[in-house]
Amino acid sequence: MNKNKAILAGRVAKDPTFYKGAEDKSDRLIFTLMINRPKTEKADAVTIVAWGASARAGATHIKKGKTLLVEGRISTYFDTEAKVNHFQVNAESIEYGPDSIKGKVTEALSEDTSKLAAKLAARAKTPSVSLAEKKAELIEQLVEGEGLTFAAAKALAADWEKEQLGTPATAPKTEAVAAPVEATVDCPF
Repeated sequence: MNKNKAILAGRVAKDPTFYKGAEDKSDRLIFTLMINRPKTEKADAVTIVAWGASARAGATHIKKGKTLLVEGRISTYFDTEAKVNHFQVNAESIEYGPDSIKGKVTEALSEDTSKLAAKLAARAKTPSVSLAEKKAELIEQLVEGEGLTFAAAKALAADWEKEQLGTPATAPKTEAVAAPVEATVDCPF
């Protein structure tokens, strides 16, 4: 069985290059992903090529230093001028890694987002807009406006909702005490 599948996680080495094709599906985005080697200070540079809609989306979201998880297939080509064989990974899916989500969460807590949260909190106090609607709007703003993943935006919105409701961070624990049960057991010994 032959299978050509590559799954890579690393940081973008420099801002990607976008090439507009004659058709939408021929648009391409080329960038280099640096992948750390375990137990060493060395890293490998892998050329990643995204096509079509992935290329257009990546052109606005992928920047130098972003941590990405790339799934794709390996392809090779021969450079006739340099007489060198190259390989690249044609991306099938690109996801932001945990480090860039952490960075986005930090950015989301910046002054602009604080202003957004204050504005949403003021609107949530009006009877015509429910807290659930404001939470959904906040998630939408964080995903579209700040570029957060849905999971990170949902976590921030949950914290915001707790703050609005005045819910304590940790609820006091109560222990249930069971009443003693009396039973007789015949012992075979």
